[in-house]
Amino acid sequence: MTDAATNRLEGSVILIAGAASGIGAAIARRCITEGAKIICADYDLEPATRLADALGPAAAACQCDVTNIDSAKSAVDFAAKKFGRLDGLVHNAAAPSTSATVVDLDESAWRHEIDVGLTGAFLMSKFAVPLIAASGGGSVVFVGSQFGRVATTRAVAYCAAKAGLIHLAKAMAVDHAPDKIRVNSLSPG
Repeated sequence: MTDAATNRLEGSVILIAGAASGIGAAIARRCITEGAKIICADYDLEPATRLADALGPAAAACQCDVTNIDSAKSAVDFAAKKFGRLDGLVHNAAAPSTSATVVDLDESAWRHEIDVGLTGAFLMSKFAVPLIAASGGGSVVFVGSQFGRVATTRAVAYCAAKAGLIHLAKAMAVDHAPDKIRVNSLSPG
């Protein structure tokens, strides 16, 4: 089996939140290989910019704090302004998991993981979905985790955020099917 490009994303514009490293960077590279134009959005602008520069003129970078409504809107607006449309959103942003039981977990660590992993997907979608619909439809993909389906020890916030993300995708898929928008979650692991 080859891993050759198919150009199936030719002409598409995709915003990737959490694109600066790891799975997000791999998604960005693959989208470019498949012919898309992409926005590498990340809380940490420097590595997102390095990635976009390495990917060439079909890529751009912007700073985005997915937990902040104004920052989320700004990233979506930047994508639409830069390439004239928006056809897809990938929410890959996640906070580092805090190793703790529900008894030991600090409330601020709980809120941070839920805000980045789940509320961030909500905020990015809130602004991206209307633009994707205006482009004639497209796709929203949430990068979840196997721990959104099965539990592991000392990861209550992470498991809860990823489980919520999976069900957010299901609810949005039902709501936005009439807009020709597919919404899916991936669960690596």
